[in-house]
Amino acid sequence: TFTEAAEQLLGVPVDVVYGREEARLIYLGVAHTLADDGHSRLVIDIGGGSTEFIIGQRFEPMRLESLQLGCVSYSKDHFADGKLNKRNFSAAYDAAMIEISHIKRRFNAKNWQEAVGASGTLQAIEALIQYNGWRDSGIDRESLDRLRRCLLDFGHVDAIELPGLSDKRRSVITAGVAIASAVFDGLDIEHMRTSSGALREGVIYDLLGRLGHEDVRERSISAMVSRYGADPSIAALVANRVRFLAEAASDAWDLSSNDIDCLAWAARCHEIGVAISQKHYNRHSAYLLRHSDMPGFSQREQETMATLVRGHRGKLKAEIFLDIADRERPKTLKMLALLRLAVLFKHVEALESPKDFKVKVKDNTLTMIFPDGWRDQHPLTSKEINDSRSAMKKLGVSLRLK
Repeated sequence: TFTEAAEQLLGVPVDVVYGREEARLIYLGVAHTLADDGHSRLVIDIGGGSTEFIIGQRFEPMRLESLQLGCVSYSKDHFADGKLNKRNFSAAYDAAMIEISHIKRRFNAKNWQEAVGASGTLQAIEALIQYNGWRDSGIDRESLDRLRRCLLDFGHVDAIELPGLSDKRRSVITAGVAIASAVFDGLDIEHMRTSSGALREGVIYDLLGRLGHEDVRERSISAMVSRYGADPSIAALVANRVRFLAEAASDAWDLSSNDIDCLAWAARCHEIGVAISQKHYNRHSAYLLRHSDMPGFSQREQETMATLVRGHRGKLKAEIFLDIADRERPKTLKMLALLRLAVLFKHVEALESPKDFKVKVKDNTLTMIFPDGWRDQHPLTSKEINDSRSAMKKLGVSLRLK
């Protein structure tokens, strides 16, 4: 509901990223602002509704976590009446400590060499510490404790008056300090410096990497194929064939390069569900694509791939397309038609090269032209293709064979 309205207002697509993907992008933004010295780093970003934790080295994140604790949500939960006292602060601190205890073993000081804070909350805390002369730069436990006492002395959020604190931060800064204090204590952090880079910069560097053929999504797909033991040769074969079909249809059906990539990625993962069960493997494949943490992919991309994989075989039930926006549905249906066709050819070894047949697409009609005698040599595949016409029709595609 929100993203469709936002897209109409902004005139551009809106992608939603999951917590760990947000963490990866934050680390990418931070890493580009720091010296490439090879040190392992813990990067922390305290946001409004969640806090991201990343351990990485150079430009490579190695551990990612996103916890549901943020300065806005904690302000509503623990300082809703605006009162600032030890009881409210302790409640916020304890709640944060409980969340952090779940990741303490993997993210404590034994696992990294320096801690770096990213984004607004930690930068605001550092600015307040500097304005009060408690440190020249960075954040430590002593300065955090002095800031805590200073804030509680005001008694109420509306009474807070500190140099360097913006009006928009006044209502959430105390909750931010409570979370930061719990982070320092829970993960044994002695000192933290801050970085100007964060999510926005990470998104830019990630997009630039895609243009430079360093698309992390390729690695995510390869990892999925490997992790679930799918046959890489079959995966590549179906991907090549669906890419060939999609490129032939790109002009007529307005398929972008990203649409074609999405089809190829779905093709490579269409059999990963076999690791769970051969029966209804397409449903299992779709579940894994929809619910796995896949670096580089937005929620929309994962849902699209899951929809394509779920519908690449079997009956085309309406429930398959529930996650696809109305305006995107006609294109997605045509993409699914291409994937269903590509899968039909995966056991035909004699058809490994696109030059063996031709594809023409005009309006909603897709015409496949086979070499002389090919259909007689492959009667079962020919029958499957012919039988697929009814499903193609439901997807809005008229299939013609020559």
